[in-house]
Amino acid sequence: PCELGDRRYITKDTPDLQAAFKCIARVGVSGENRMGDALVAAVGPQLNAPGECNAGFLRDDALLMLTMIGPEDNFNGSAGKWQEWRQAVVDAKHGDLNAIVALGVSGPDCKPDIDPALRLCNLIPSFPNNVFEHLTLEDFGEAFDKAAVLALDACSVFVPG
Repeated sequence: PCELGDRRYITKDTPDLQAAFKCIARVGVSGENRMGDALVAAVGPQLNAPGECNAGFLRDDALLMLTMIGPEDNFNGSAGKWQEWRQAVVDAKHGDLNAIVALGVSGPDCKPDIDPALRLCNLIPSFPNNVFEHLTLEDFGEAFDKAAVLALDACSVFVPG
């Protein structure tokens, strides 16, 4: 429904980036809070194979901007540990942590390394280029601004591989 052509993701060539992002960011509030499952699938080989719906999403010449917004995905949600989710993302970028920028908006009691059940609280800060903010913010604009600055910084030193 977001009129992205033959893709399900945004690229630098997407006309009207702001409208496209606004559309794809409105994914709703259903789905049983399985962000980890969605993340692993989005970067996995099954959806990214030629001819599949995410073909072309993972590119060696591009950064991966990981954005996760929502309540904590506790052990009643997605399968696996946050370390497994992280490994799926790292594997998708061939081990290059500098090719990943992570933005997380969750919380509000998020403190990494305190509780393994708080998987997003541990996942997002585990990436060197990360911004983590709390769902209690009235406006997420500043979080996106911080992530954009990180992405530009990461892009300036990124060596496509």
